[in-house]
Amino acid sequence: MNFNKLLILLFFTLPFYSAAQSCEKLPPSANPPKLVSLGNYSIVEGDVNDFDFCHSSVRFAMPWGVTKPPLVILVHGGGGLSRGEIELGRIFLSMGFATLMFDAYKMNDIDKPPLFMSSSVSLFSKQQMLYKITLGAYKWAIKNEKVNLNKIFFYGLSNGATTVANIAAAVDPLHVKAVFAEGMVGAGLGMPDNLKVPLRLIYGKLDNFGMPNPSDSMWLRQERCRANRVFEQPQGTAASCNQEVNRELFDIRPIDWYQMQVEKNADIKIWWLEESAHGIFLGQLNKTTMVSGGRTVFTWTGGPTSDRDKLISQIKNYVASLN
Repeated sequence: MNFNKLLILLFFTLPFYSAAQSCEKLPPSANPPKLVSLGNYSIVEGDVNDFDFCHSSVRFAMPWGVTKPPLVILVHGGGGLSRGEIELGRIFLSMGFATLMFDAYKMNDIDKPPLFMSSSVSLFSKQQMLYKITLGAYKWAIKNEKVNLNKIFFYGLSNGATTVANIAAAVDPLHVKAVFAEGMVGAGLGMPDNLKVPLRLIYGKLDNFGMPNPSDSMWLRQERCRANRVFEQPQGTAASCNQEVNRELFDIRPIDWYQMQVEKNADIKIWWLEESAHGIFLGQLNKTTMVSGGRTVFTWTGGPTSDRDKLISQIKNYVASLN
């Protein structure tokens, strides 16, 4: 077993810290969430659950020898908690961060294979679970006296990236320093109008995830408005583009939303990874496809070690600049 695999194994066995509050299971919902099939895809019906620190999927780890470290909340993508978040957790721990991650689907008693969740469940259904639980995790974190309550960060991938982009418009800058959104898709919750904290979008230039052509780009991806829903997210693009309003029109592209934020003087930038696709921490470049909604789409993932090293360096330098 190599050293990195040993670190990941140790990460899974690190103790949980209940911090400022006891670990008490949440009461069951009167209208629990459930998956409902609509043919080529499924949606979630019922009331999605809140963050539950006691849930078996929660991984909260503290770096050794660091008093009141910064905290990063890691938010998974469409398939659920993956080795990408585990690898990120290892990296952030080595940088002196406390890390918090979870599986938002399992926390809603939806335990399906990653490929099914990625290809057969609507964007909004996944993101509503991710958003409510991520916001709940934030509310839990700001009561945790073991971490630095003025240095909280978020890092989200894919559906998790859309989630944390909306989180960036909902949290208090007194607590949150910055948000990192990797491979953000614009549909589902949509994208917020006004950011409250700095947002760094991260895209691999080979990212064509969910696209019908290999040369398509995630930051140019558009879905029809019917893919969006208004949930508990901050006011944003979904308000005027959803299943009930302009449903057959196309939503704004992520790159155009980014330009609108730049024009508002928001603290937002794009970090480009030249030779990477979707999910840089998922390993080396893997050129694959999957069937989603009855059609074959490209799902290239990963990238070279050089891009990962570049991104880690950017994160380190940026975090250091915020001190």
